[in-house]
Amino acid sequence: MDKPAAELRPVDLERARCALDEGSLVAAPLDAGFGLLWRPDVASPPLPLEQETSAAIPQNTARLAADAEDLSLALQLTRLAHRLLVRRLCPGPVCFARRWPATGDEEAAVDAQGRAWARSPSPPASRRLAESCTVFVHEPAWTSKKHPPLADAEAAAAWATQQLNEVDVVQLDEPTPRASAAAPPTHIELLDEPETPFCVLAQGAVDERYIRSQLVWRILFVCTGNTCRSPMAEAIATHLLTAGTVPCDPAVQVEVHSAGVATLGGAPVSPEAVEALRKQGVAIDPHKRSTALTRSLLAEADRVYAMTPSHLEAVLAMDPTLADRATLLDPAGKAVPDPVGGPQSLYDSTAARLASLIAQRLQEDLSP
Repeated sequence: MDKPAAELRPVDLERARCALDEGSLVAAPLDAGFGLLWRPDVASPPLPLEQETSAAIPQNTARLAADAEDLSLALQLTRLAHRLLVRRLCPGPVCFARRWPATGDEEAAVDAQGRAWARSPSPPASRRLAESCTVFVHEPAWTSKKHPPLADAEAAAAWATQQLNEVDVVQLDEPTPRASAAAPPTHIELLDEPETPFCVLAQGAVDERYIRSQLVWRILFVCTGNTCRSPMAEAIATHLLTAGTVPCDPAVQVEVHSAGVATLGGAPVSPEAVEALRKQGVAIDPHKRSTALTRSLLAEADRVYAMTPSHLEAVLAMDPTLADRATLLDPAGKAVPDPVGGPQSLYDSTAARLASLIAQRLQEDLSP
C-alpha cells in the first residue's frame, strides 16, 4: 500500500523556525531546487531508506550557514585562502568541506570520509533560518546523478514520503528557484597544502577556473589627492610584499592600489614623497599618476585603509556597505597628517610612520 503523501503546509519564516524547533522538516529553496532542513539537536537526520552513494559525489548533508562569516565559523576556517574563497563565493551554489578532526560534534555535518560540510545558498529566507541555531540541510539531488533536483516544495515532500519512514514537512513560503535552468552546486574541499588550498570534488554551477581567480586579496590606500600619503603607502606595501618581509598565504595573490577622495586624476607623485621613499629603500614608478576614488575601486577592495577620519567618512559615504572592510590605517585611530607644504623632514617622518603602520596591518591581514 502506498504511504500517504506528506502534508505540505506553507509557512512564513517565523513559523518555519517554530517547525524546526518542534522537530519537523522544512522544505526550503536552495540554488538549484529545494532541500529539507532540520535541527540536529532536536530531530533525527532524515536518512533515506535506500541511499545510493558515489565516490565522486559527497554525502548529501551540510550545515546551513547564514552568510560567509557564519560558514567560516562553522568550518573553523583560519587560513586566508579559505576565508577568501568563502567570502567571494557565498552566498551561492557552492558547498564547502574540510577534514574534521573532532568526533561526535553535533554541530558539524561530517560525512563518512571525515569531511565536515557547510553551505550558504542564495535564497535569503533559507539562510535566515540558520541565524539563531544550528540547521542542517539535505539535498536529495546530491545522492545520485539519476535523481534530478527537487524543483519545488511539493517534490521535496513527495521525495520525503517515498524515502523516509515518518515525515512532517512544512514549506518555507519563498519563491521557487528555477531548478530546471540551474546547475547543481559545486562541491569544494578546502585543503591545508600551501600551494593548493582547495580541490573540486564535484563540478557544478561555479567552475574551477573562476574559483582560482578569486584567490586575490586587494588593498586600497586612500588620502586626499593621491600624490603623497597613499601612493607612498602603496609603494611601501608593495615593497614589503615583494621582499617577503610580511608572511603571506602562498596561494593568495596580493594587489595594492591607492586613490584620492579629492582629485581628478593625472597628477604626479610629489618629488618630496619620492625622495622620502628613496631614503626608506623603496622604489616607486616615476610615471605613476594620481587616481580618483570610485565605487568600483571600493567594491573590488578587500581592505580599505584611510589616512584620516575625514577620508574614512568619504569612503563610507560613497559605499556604506564597506563598514567591515574600511578603517583608519593607524590601529590606534590616529590620523596620518598631510605633509604637503612642509619640509622634507616631515615627508621623511611620514614615510617612516607609514612603513611601521603598514607592516603591522599586513601582518594582521595576510598571515597564513
